[in-house]
Amino acid sequence: MNFVCTFAMLSLLAVVALFAYGVFNLWFMCRQHKKLRREVNEYTEPRAAILLEHYPDHREWGVRLQCAKDLYEKMKKRRRDFRIVLAVGEIKAYGAGPMAYRDKKDLEKMGVPSKSIHVHLGKKKKGAAETLREVRLACQCVKIWGQNSAYVIANPLQMPLAIFACIWNGVWPRPVTVPLEETRLFYFIGKGFQLATFIFDPHGINPVSLWMKYKRRSKI
Repeated sequence: MNFVCTFAMLSLLAVVALFAYGVFNLWFMCRQHKKLRREVNEYTEPRAAILLEHYPDHREWGVRLQCAKDLYEKMKKRRRDFRIVLAVGEIKAYGAGPMAYRDKKDLEKMGVPSKSIHVHLGKKKKGAAETLREVRLACQCVKIWGQNSAYVIANPLQMPLAIFACIWNGVWPRPVTVPLEETRLFYFIGKGFQLATFIFDPHGINPVSLWMKYKRRSKI
């Protein structure tokens, strides 16, 4: 009986702690949103684009690359300095080496100059293996350049998560949405879970995100 009471009390305390953590995160998000809205001029176009990765063997990735190139061309015509940020590290299923460098080569082949494509893999040079860390690394890069806003290229399912993550990391997102071509169930479940739990887990340390990282890093 004592064990049951103790377990029930600890469970209740854990729920209360999780709720309090969620409330704090919500307050922080609102604070970040208000701060960015005050600092960012909505009529000023960003000088950076965060290109979120998709599976290279999927047709949607080609659409994202073309969208990034079109943004670059648009800014080039307006004589603006513009850079595209890539932050994905090594994914074993797609060979050795960070994917961001291969994506950079693809953009170069499409006509985007190397100096306008920046790979940011973080201090440990591992890069990201899922969306939350990918956005966090890209936002770090944008802020290093002294910018507080960026275009974000993603599909409609990934975009809400990317928007929340950008605001959390201090960058005002300007969504550039590409058509959703993905149809695999696990993709919908993974992104839906991350979005639903974001306010309690903005750093991506939940079991689903950790499993995604492990699977992508270790898959042969």
